[in-house]
Amino acid sequence: MSKQSMTEIANRSGKSVSTVSKVLRNCPGVDYETREAVRAAVCAGEPLASRREGNGICVILPDNPKFFWNRALAVLGGKNETLKIYSAMHRDREDREVSLCLSQAVEAGVSAVILAALPGEELREELARLADRMLILQLCEYTPIPNTFFVGSDFYEDGLALAEAVRFDGGQCPTVGVLRPNGSVSAIERVRGFSDGLGDCAEILMIDPPEASALYASHLARTIDGSGKKLDYLFGFDGVTASACDALYKLKDRMDCRYIGFEFPPTAQKHWENGRIAALAIQSPETQMRKALSLANRYVESGIFPDEKFTRLPSELRGTRFATF
Repeated sequence: MSKQSMTEIANRSGKSVSTVSKVLRNCPGVDYETREAVRAAVCAGEPLASRREGNGICVILPDNPKFFWNRALAVLGGKNETLKIYSAMHRDREDREVSLCLSQAVEAGVSAVILAALPGEELREELARLADRMLILQLCEYTPIPNTFFVGSDFYEDGLALAEAVRFDGGQCPTVGVLRPNGSVSAIERVRGFSDGLGDCAEILMIDPPEASALYASHLARTIDGSGKKLDYLFGFDGVTASACDALYKLKDRMDCRYIGFEFPPTAQKHWENGRIAALAIQSPETQMRKALSLANRYVESGIFPDEKFTRLPSELRGTRFATF
């Protein structure tokens, strides 16, 4: 399989080489339509690998955050599925652990891998090599790896729909704190969708998110206090762990705002019931896993690749203006 140059991708997409480089490196500051145009150009230039040897499916999942991906385990259980669990507690070791799982999958002779991980550069190269021998389905977030396929949430639409909780609240131009997105595609698209959905009906205050740690809540409180603004809502582009969730809502009395975000653990129901959560997008790992298994099983049985490089699955939305918890 020949490697595509950025010049070739730029010519197909009608974008500049520098823009193509930003999209492939998941840099912020590139709009949704441009990203989609570049991705489509990448797909158009990637020949699909031929039918590979082997049989069976390997599913590789993280054990953290447990409140999210462990829900996908109930979907598994077929006799052809080999399950590999890796620890995501230490980001610097995650790629090595996933690489070990992939080696075990190769030894087991599987022909399809369903992977929930955000691979670094070295792991991307390894996945690109393996994609010449097996079908790779990514669940967490799309990464531009040749011959691999993405099954996940419609990030932009998720953020757009969550904005309805603010638009229909009836308040007079509320102040909404929005955690500034990091370099990931999902974070950028969710924040963009949410901001577009608000339009001119709210004042948006961008806030730099603190590093994930036991001090998350206190760090966030200092950031918000330093802004000099009283927030009516706080929007986060990602989910949080159970302990961080509890810590975050201790800020309720100081912030006097409600949270809008993604995928909370079951223990967050108490915060929902007392009104501290305004709206929530459930990313549904069960739906993602069922779809990925369907595509993988079809490939194992008949050698048919997924129809599209990007399989977008809308999230289930829950909120004060949508449904009950």
